[in-house]
Amino acid sequence: MSLRLTLPRFDRLSRFDRVGPLLRPAARAGLLALAVAVVLVPDWPSVAERTRAGVAGWIGAQAAEADPARVYVSGAARTDLDALAQAITALGPDATPQAVRDRVEAMAWVETAHVRRHALGPWHIRLEEREPFARWQSDGALWVVDRSGHKITAQRLHRFTDLPLLSGPGAPQAAPAMLALLDRAPDLADRVHALIRMGDRRWDVRFDSGITLALPEPDAAYGPAAAWDEFVSLARAHRLLDREILVVDMRLPERLTLQLTNRGKAMVHAEKRRS
Repeated sequence: MSLRLTLPRFDRLSRFDRVGPLLRPAARAGLLALAVAVVLVPDWPSVAERTRAGVAGWIGAQAAEADPARVYVSGAARTDLDALAQAITALGPDATPQAVRDRVEAMAWVETAHVRRHALGPWHIRLEEREPFARWQSDGALWVVDRSGHKITAQRLHRFTDLPLLSGPGAPQAAPAMLALLDRAPDLADRVHALIRMGDRRWDVRFDSGITLALPEPDAAYGPAAAWDEFVSLARAHRLLDREILVVDMRLPERLTLQLTNRGKAMVHAEKRRS
């Protein structure tokens, strides 16, 4: 038998953008021995909310059929419902809620799955999906990750170009504090291309002009916050991001070191010859 994926029509439901994946024929997979109908529904935290959504009567009528092959799913914004149906089907008709929960929570986008089933009726699954936080260069691959650093997906990355680009060990976990620091100067934060975690101790900030700002490790007297504020003042006063500079090294207190581009070095030598 084949997998049957259906999406009911509701006159009063909000618009769904994921009709296409639901209607793909799953019979081509040739992997399933049990027919399962997955129905995408709004969240079902309360009877009142279901009533306001105009779906309570419909779900009640379907549940009355006690169809064990029907699965109601809510909260699925990015989760592949075809894969979810296959995961449940593979467990067989006697699967327990815990087994279903474990299988669903193993899916890439799912952080938590709330699973319930009354007697032998249909399954009800409410998903809490992982929030994409950043793109992380790790082990030679680029991943979309959440705030904990959990790798979600390395596919269709063009959809996530608005996320911060991170690199280095421990970068996702340390990034929230660093991003908050950068936001103190939105005009410069908008020009940040990537944040590079160095030895899980400090940050290099790569700008769209190619300049790298080397920030210090956290220190009681002089840390990344003080260095960033000083850099912001200098960058605004002297337009550092538009100059022939490769590296602005601020790792040491009261000492700023500039590494120039080859063109910048040539300009300095030319100026010295003229003087």
